[in-house]
Amino acid sequence: MKDTQTTLNKAVALILQYLESNWHPETKVVNYQAADVLQEKLDLSLPDEGVTLEELIPIVESYLQYSVRTGSTQFFNLLFSGSSIPGILAEMVTSATNTTMHTYDVAPVATLMERELIKNLNSLVGFQQGEGLMVTGGSNANLVGMLCGRHKVLPEAKLKGLGHHRLVAFVSEQAHYSYAKAANLMGIGIENLVKVNSDREGKMIPEALEAAIQQSLS
Repeated sequence: MKDTQTTLNKAVALILQYLESNWHPETKVVNYQAADVLQEKLDLSLPDEGVTLEELIPIVESYLQYSVRTGSTQFFNLLFSGSSIPGILAEMVTSATNTTMHTYDVAPVATLMERELIKNLNSLVGFQQGEGLMVTGGSNANLVGMLCGRHKVLPEAKLKGLGHHRLVAFVSEQAHYSYAKAANLMGIGIENLVKVNSDREGKMIPEALEAAIQQSLS
């Protein structure tokens, strides 16, 4: 246990130093290396036996050294935000407990937390008795949303498949490409995903949607 504590203390010290340096203007956002050059600097081979706890520290140092500093005050890109200490702490706790949320018996606290969060999110959009799922990202959320729509209009598809039914889905021309992937995965077909014109503000034009629906019905 002493070796474990020593290793964790060293690792935490490195991470704290990493986070603190994100606030320094002179700190580079990325120590960029070409892929072939970085491959030579890092020993990424998979040995038959693992390394010691002490040998993990240089690996952590290298990982931090060559990773993009998404928490830097000079980093500007989509999908990222500044470092969140509560978020980092939460990651540490979930990794330490190493539970999965497939049943309440295995993860009672996490399950109750998820239910409360879903309840709160439902209230934000006015749902009184809504349910929800935590998914991995926007693309997966779009797929689940389309699956819910299909189940609404064709619930028998869950057991019998689409059969002779020809479904059509409508999205804005500004829609993310994940909708096309979802149409493919669901068996609707990419050609049956109709893109509807949008206005200068990026909003779908209702009249264009109505025209597209009527054309599909004809």
